[in-house]
Amino acid sequence: MFAYLGSNRAFFMPIHESLREVCVNDPLSNLISKPFMDHRDGWGLVQYSIDSIRHERFSNAIFRDPAPVFTGDFIVIHARNAAPGQPFGMLNAHPHMRASEGYDLYLAHNGELDKARIRHGLSDMEIENRTDSEVFLDLMASFRGSPTEVFEQAIREVYDKAALISGLVLFLVSVDRKDNSGKLMIYSDAANFNDYHRLYYFEGDGWKTVVSSSIPLSKKFPSWLNKESLKAGNIYSLSSEGLKVESVIVKKE
Repeated sequence: MFAYLGSNRAFFMPIHESLREVCVNDPLSNLISKPFMDHRDGWGLVQYSIDSIRHERFSNAIFRDPAPVFTGDFIVIHARNAAPGQPFGMLNAHPHMRASEGYDLYLAHNGELDKARIRHGLSDMEIENRTDSEVFLDLMASFRGSPTEVFEQAIREVYDKAALISGLVLFLVSVDRKDNSGKLMIYSDAANFNDYHRLYYFEGDGWKTVVSSSIPLSKKFPSWLNKESLKAGNIYSLSSEGLKVESVIVKKE
């Protein structure tokens, strides 16, 4: 998955094409324990501007669908490789959406969580029919506070309840229900953190992006760009001013 921001659209397509390529054959698949399958389990996007939200999810593999046209302020695109036992289909593709007290929240997640441990009062039937990412988003929407605060509370709940199975790599878009202002936040961690879970930041004239670690390894990715590695355990925001640390999650020993 990746997030792209800015008025300069020139690098959007190379990054999207790089995502499509690594979804067919991920060059870092040897770093995960489960047998690798290509990311054929649907894909989706959320695109934001001050006067519009575009949220779409598809059942096809991302490498079989045409690329979207980017016209907003920022966009998040996610291609799904479903964890074993998770539900399939268009409605289970990311990003997922929930409305909280003051915000609409859109979440894309790579990794696997124990959804029974963070169910927040949901029944067995309800969690059976929802992905772990949806259950995490339900938990987040149950808290009160700013997007950063509810994001942090839900992440801490995952650690406090020992619910992290593999990865906790998260892209969150929040839209304020009062003034339509949007915010993009990013977090990464894993039970056994390695390069598969790492995120990288790139920027150029009028554009910025954060991408999953496999994407820069694509032959279609601009190899001359300088990359910055995001630190695991930090909640970042990405805006026209660049990448900023919003909060640091200190896990209990």
